[in-house]
Amino acid sequence: MEGNWLSRLKEYGDKAGRAVKYTQLSSMGPSDSPTFSYRVELLGRDKDEAGLRAEGSGSKKSLAKAQAARVMLAHLSTTKQTREPERPLEGDRAPSADIGNYVGELQELCQKRKWPLPCYVEQEFVTGQFLCRCTAVTVSAEHSVDVCIRAVGTGNSKKVAKAAAAKNVLSFANKLLDD
Repeated sequence: MEGNWLSRLKEYGDKAGRAVKYTQLSSMGPSDSPTFSYRVELLGRDKDEAGLRAEGSGSKKSLAKAQAARVMLAHLSTTKQTREPERPLEGDRAPSADIGNYVGELQELCQKRKWPLPCYVEQEFVTGQFLCRCTAVTVSAEHSVDVCIRAVGTGNSKKVAKAAAAKNVLSFANKLLDD
């Protein structure tokens, strides 16, 4: 199935006149069971048009690429076109000196609870503003319920936007766990 996501995204890119680029971000864990992380970029048609980014991870490189492609396709199917925010939403923009490690905290929570790792889709606007969507799925065996948490963060850098999105997902996940 993993090749199907890759070919679907390639086909979308071809039809839209946009190149698809995969980049390995990391390889973590022991050599007998590593976890690979990949970023897929759907490049802009020209230098003035910003591209879209999504990340995925998996136990094999092909699975990590497939997850990144799946996240990108899910983003494209739910969002026809995203306008640049006129101003950052209240609470979505953290000052760069106080970013915190929300991305790491969210990843640790997912690993501890044996939830799938969160997925991020980033978008850069020509004005330099960044938007990041974070999706996390919580799994509850005792209640047979999966909850998909999606949040958006904005900022003046990819790092700030990603941290803000992770902070928003983490906040909601913690509220769910408290109930």
